[in-house]
Amino acid sequence: MFVFFIMLGVFLVFYASIKLIKFFYDLSQKINEINELYSSENFLLHKELKQSIDELNYSYYEILEKQDDRITNLESKINDNISFGKKKYIDNFESKQELDEKIKLNDKITSMYKEGISKEQIAFELNVGKGIVDLVCSVYSK
Repeated sequence: MFVFFIMLGVFLVFYASIKLIKFFYDLSQKINEINELYSSENFLLHKELKQSIDELNYSYYEILEKQDDRITNLESKINDNISFGKKKYIDNFESKQELDEKIKLNDKITSMYKEGISKEQIAFELNVGKGIVDLVCSVYSK
């Protein structure tokens, strides 16, 4: 019986050795395939293409960042101009009461226009010029 276990042990060691040799043989074949792939022309083209795409992406995001800065600057300038224009518009009036009356008149013109009343009729009823009614309707009805 002792001989049987020795024979079984030798067989298992021999079998494991064969499996290990096969594993290393398969591994070396895969390594050779990978090396062939790395040295192939397609891989080099793929690598160059990937590098070009990365450079384009970098440039794209750089351009976007510059555009965002430009848009922010333009928005700031526009807001400054609007604020200046409002201040200048407000400074043209003698008092806050005169400004409030003008705003109420504009609101009345737009509400009447939205109700479907003609511009001529609005000018007649509010006793203002038709040009003013045209201007207010075109500005405030948008």
